[in-house]
Amino acid sequence: MHRFMQRRGMASFAVKSLLEDKLTQFPTKNALRVTHQNIRWTYANLHDHSSAVANGLVDVGLAPGGCVGAVLGNNAEHVSVMLGAASAGIKVASASGSDKVTKDSLDKLLKENKCSVLFVSPDKVSVVYELIPELKGMRMDQSVELNISAYPELKYICHTGLAAVPGLHRFRDMLLYNAIPDRLEGITEKDDAPFLVYVDGSSGATKSEMTQKEAIDAAEKKASDLKIETDARVLFKVQKDFPPNLVLGTLASVGSLAQLVIPSESFDEAACAKAMEEDACNVTLK
Repeated sequence: MHRFMQRRGMASFAVKSLLEDKLTQFPTKNALRVTHQNIRWTYANLHDHSSAVANGLVDVGLAPGGCVGAVLGNNAEHVSVMLGAASAGIKVASASGSDKVTKDSLDKLLKENKCSVLFVSPDKVSVVYELIPELKGMRMDQSVELNISAYPELKYICHTGLAAVPGLHRFRDMLLYNAIPDRLEGITEKDDAPFLVYVDGSSGATKSEMTQKEAIDAAEKKASDLKIETDARVLFKVQKDFPPNLVLGTLASVGSLAQLVIPSESFDEAACAKAMEEDACNVTLK
């Protein structure tokens, strides 16, 4: 039976259970390589960063069934947001950072999905300001919630850059590592919980949705089709539909005890070729 299925007798296919199972068995194995960020995470690192997102979201008031928005590229933050939100039973409405996101499409993403938190890359801050111009005059800290009549559910907007930005929080300041008590304790896992809403960044329209069970089942099939084995290095060479492929590529690699290699923020043929050689990738996800 495929290595993906060895979950120490756990009945749940939930993302959190899968992550914790691999962490327990092989904490020091390499799980994620993001070459353009010079990041290499072990399974322990992947679990810690994802848990920090999950605990941070619960700490600011989100609960299972809630939703966060993400307009991010192919990077470690996007991976940790997806896995972290899923670990807390929170849905992610994700648009690709390479899409031409507009004021109107972002408005639709926030309203239709009732997002409580929005994560954006630094190059999308200008679109956020166009949509909510009053943010420019604000100064924020971790304890301050937004109160915007057009988006009553929206409490925080986080950017993944390092500099302080008026009206927005830094992603790193939302993370809660080594939480005592663990904010996730007592949250009931459901493998059919809503997981990913894939949004067209240009229009804001929903392109597809999947539950945690559907995502893990699809990832298992992907791992089988690509013959991903333990210790494989899986090159992320996807040219479109980045969010669902990022989910499936990550879960397929995690379930197989392989390493996912992400060479660039968006598709870049030269970066893929370089990563293929330097990281000795032997499986390609297209």
